[in-house]
Amino acid sequence: MSKIGNKLKSWMRSKRFWKRFAIVTIGLPVILFFTVVLIVYVKQDDIVQDLISDLNKDFRGATELKDSHISMFENFPYISIDLEEFKVFESKEKKGTPLIEMEDVYVGFNLWTILTGKMEMKKIKLENGFINLVQHVNGEFNIVNALTAETEIESPEEEFHLDLKRIELENVDITKLNEANGLKVEAFVNDANAKFETSPNHVVAACEAKFMVNIIQNSDTTFFKHKHIDLDTQVDFLKVKDVMTISPTAVHFEGSEFNMEGSVDFLNDVFLDLKFEGNKPNFDLFVAMAPEDLIPTLQQYENEGEISFKSDIKGKSINGHNPKITASFGCKDGYVINPRTKKKIDDINFEATFTNGKERHLSSMKATLQNFSAKPQGGSLKGDLAITDFSAPLVHLDLDSKFDIGFVSKFLNLEHLHNVGGKGEVNVKFEDIIDLKNPEHAVSKLNESYEMKIGLKNVHFASDQLDLPIKNFNFLTEVHGHKATVKIFDLLYGKSDL
Repeated sequence: MSKIGNKLKSWMRSKRFWKRFAIVTIGLPVILFFTVVLIVYVKQDDIVQDLISDLNKDFRGATELKDSHISMFENFPYISIDLEEFKVFESKEKKGTPLIEMEDVYVGFNLWTILTGKMEMKKIKLENGFINLVQHVNGEFNIVNALTAETEIESPEEEFHLDLKRIELENVDITKLNEANGLKVEAFVNDANAKFETSPNHVVAACEAKFMVNIIQNSDTTFFKHKHIDLDTQVDFLKVKDVMTISPTAVHFEGSEFNMEGSVDFLNDVFLDLKFEGNKPNFDLFVAMAPEDLIPTLQQYENEGEISFKSDIKGKSINGHNPKITASFGCKDGYVINPRTKKKIDDINFEATFTNGKERHLSSMKATLQNFSAKPQGGSLKGDLAITDFSAPLVHLDLDSKFDIGFVSKFLNLEHLHNVGGKGEVNVKFEDIIDLKNPEHAVSKLNESYEMKIGLKNVHFASDQLDLPIKNFNFLTEVHGHKATVKIFDLLYGKSDL
């Protein structure tokens, strides 16, 4: 009986131990968690009011919000205060569109630091809103004006209780408008986050972002529309000099990839020194740069070639300054093939350049395409192109092309045409200024440096849209300046077999 009693007592002690263990390991964290929540709940009004008051007192801009509440799990393991309908204006008058407007701004606090009495912001999450950056005609930025200090702030970290470890953006539309030229760059951020590690002299951040870019010129989305970009990089911010260094980074752009690295000097009018480079065995990067509606068509073709790309952005970028932009890209031994018809354009080669010039303005921009050559089946293609002064483009074009019309039909999948054949030739020498506002006037003002020759020989085809097939068509015209001469016109058509 004594053995049974001892076992019973031992079991009871073991049961009490595990019960106490469960209370300590489960109950204590729960109690601490709700204690922290209670502390934040009690202090949230004071925290929010102090934050808004300090922002409005210390900076030229104005900050406001509709309401706030505790959000326990949005930034878990941080306890957050949700600032609802958070807005920042460029000035105290609150005129015009806010430069920042967010449906929710979650300010996260660490559980343990709250228990020690420190209400330091560890994480900020911006959700569902926009950041509207404007560069005024005088070169000033609205966000710089808004965040210009009214009084000297010795330590922003202490002033605003900052000890940031992470920043996140979700569904945030960031736009930058240059009022002088009407150019707007828009980046819709689906998801982005940055994690920080700090030391006395450095802040190192690991950044991941997924966003979509549009470039808009005077309300026109141009050709750069709905371009998706993903990147994962690391940056090092040197506190003493306010210089951010970007580590070598792979940037994924609409199915293609290139490398990026460089630095940003914030104290020197945001001096940019950025480098972009890529070497690929195909045309994916060029396909990614094409207009959105054209990409599905281009993706139907197989391609290969030694593709190179290099670009530098260097110089001051605010307060009336624009950085210098240079780019070069090219192709060696490339080809494009239609996998359905097996028709191929072979031996594609070219060199291209772009710069915004010494003035770093539309008027000083220049783009060139040199030594372009290709060999379509049964033909040839070569040419050079130069465009200067993008405000009123001066175009130099020299193009010589010979082609088989049957090849062109099959390469382009022109399925509504049948029994296609014949030869074509185009020779163009063009040098003139294009009127961008009235492009239809360009033809009526051609100068004597414009020459063109178009020839078609033994062309024949039938079409679903024509009642009669073209049996034999010969055509030759020459243009010199504003004078055009048709030298040959011969057309034979009928219902008989070709």
